[in-house]
Amino acid sequence: MAVMAISPAVAHATPAPVTTTATTGTTLPQLVYLDSYKPNAPHDGVAGPVKIGQGTGVTPPGRLLVAEVKGTVSYWYWKVWSHPTLQSPFTKICGTPENAPIFPSPGRHTGHVGIDPEFTFARPWTKGQCNKFPLPRHSASFQVSNGGPYAHVNPLGGRTALPTANHRYDYPIKSTGGVIKFLLLDAPGTADNYGRFRIILRNATAADCAGNNWVQFGMPSLAACQARANSQT
Repeated sequence: MAVMAISPAVAHATPAPVTTTATTGTTLPQLVYLDSYKPNAPHDGVAGPVKIGQGTGVTPPGRLLVAEVKGTVSYWYWKVWSHPTLQSPFTKICGTPENAPIFPSPGRHTGHVGIDPEFTFARPWTKGQCNKFPLPRHSASFQVSNGGPYAHVNPLGGRTALPTANHRYDYPIKSTGGVIKFLLLDAPGTADNYGRFRIILRNATAADCAGNNWVQFGMPSLAACQARANSQT
């Protein structure tokens, strides 16, 4: 999938300016979409990955970055939301689904959604499971590789108790110099999925270090985090 360089105006109120890293020539911010539907391998339990950066990576090691991730998806066939018994053992819809994904999958039939980058807030299930596991619930299916193994990263400010109203979360990344990749886990497969996450990778700013966010960036202090961020502009 092609990765596009975008202006700060397109980057959804992103305060960071467009910069080009001296080491790799990668222009930031960058925009990419992670589709929950993977047509070329729908049964491998993974949607994606999509990546930002080529060769040695996206940025020099130690650069502070933020991945702004927004969107809603479904891991279930669209008809199941209206008729959950079509897919055994489901009997009902748990939680409060939304009518359609924020960013639809190109060429896919769309329907209700119940997953964002941090939460499962609605899904087809059984009555017993609905009662035992009330929604919304945190999800770790959105994962990031910062030049190493994939893992779910907590957003800046830490986990929220409920999904955000716009389903956007900002994830801290301290570059290791490698290519940065993003994927969705969905066993057993992605053949019935639809909806995409929009990912904007940008330079962190001093404001991103506020509160205890500097700890999430792996910096020794707030002042050090702000100084590093300021030096990147």
